Amino acid sequence: MAIFAAIAVAAFIVVAGAFLFGHDHDVGGDFDHDFSHDAGPDVHGIVGIFSTKVIFTFIMGFGAAGAISRVYGADNLVASLIGVAAGIVLAALMYGIMLLFIEQQATSVIAPDALLGCTGTVTVPIDKDAVGEIGVSVSGEYRTYSARAQSAGPLQKGCSVRIVGMTGSVVTVDQDTGKTE
Repeated sequence: MAIFAAIAVAAFIVVAGAFLFGHDHDVGGDFDHDFSHDAGPDVHGIVGIFSTKVIFTFIMGFGAAGAISRVYGADNLVASLIGVAAGIVLAALMYGIMLLFIEQQATSVIAPDALLGCTGTVTVPIDKDAVGEIGVSVSGEYRTYSARAQSAGPLQKGCSVRIVGMTGSVVTVDQDTGKTE
């Protein structure tokens, strides 16, 4: 029983420390790759089944359930099996709670693809071969972007424009005629 209890206490200390001194995630989830992955829930790759919090919650559940089983007279094998079952349940619960918290976090990142086709208003005039500025509402947020005109003519302040491209942090706009292509 003492071994199970020691396992539970040690794992509890690690889990508590991870929550008190940790950050939003356990291990860096930023990996560079050359393909898109738009399927599934958008949790930004932060929560993993093998995260420190999930693993040590499993270990804590294993130790606590094993210790309780030993107190009630179970032998080591039965206590270990009960500990594994309880650990899996608690780890799954921890994983679900972490997903819930991560999904509630807001992000201000707007993908470049979300800008294409949006209409906005020129806030700083865009002269021929020069950069101006536009204001546009995207995903419920008002943003301003540096902009170049696709056409040769200048675009005056207050002119309605449509975003047709993006190069780096500068969008390419064309005067909005109200027609959709």
